[in-house]
Amino acid sequence: MIDLGPKQLPLGTAVRAMRPRDWATAVGVAALTWLVLGIPSDIVPNPIFGRPIPVRAIDHVILTVSALLTGLVFGLRSPSNELTDAEERPLFAGGILTFFAVGCPVCNRFVVSLLGTSGALNWFRPIQPVLGLAAVGLLVVAIRRRLADLADPRCSVPD
Repeated sequence: MIDLGPKQLPLGTAVRAMRPRDWATAVGVAALTWLVLGIPSDIVPNPIFGRPIPVRAIDHVILTVSALLTGLVFGLRSPSNELTDAEERPLFAGGILTFFAVGCPVCNRFVVSLLGTSGALNWFRPIQPVLGLAAVGLLVVAIRRRLADLADPRCSVPD
């Protein structure tokens, strides 16, 4: 017999079980994530940060999808309402990758110190959408792990 891993609560079932405060948490975390990643990357226009390289449409998509998935992770109620290590690691990694995926390649000191300005534009900028897809994938892993936690019959969600 093939082991398919831990059973998961179907996403639709989990979303339908969300209460108004769970939705408020999800929306609040999504908005906060969108702002925390969007302001320094200058996707959200602001007077503090500038960006010499124009924002691409894919940057908006990656930022918005990542923020929504992050909000969903926090909105889905776990038995303890705390993130497990198995949920926290891909969530954190997904957030970091999102930041690199949507940020200005020549404004990122880490990237420029490793690759130089030319490398940031010619090598790093073209792979940013791939980093964005990886970030979304990691956030989906965090949601799947949260759903597996919710499906555990030993756990019950407190009211």
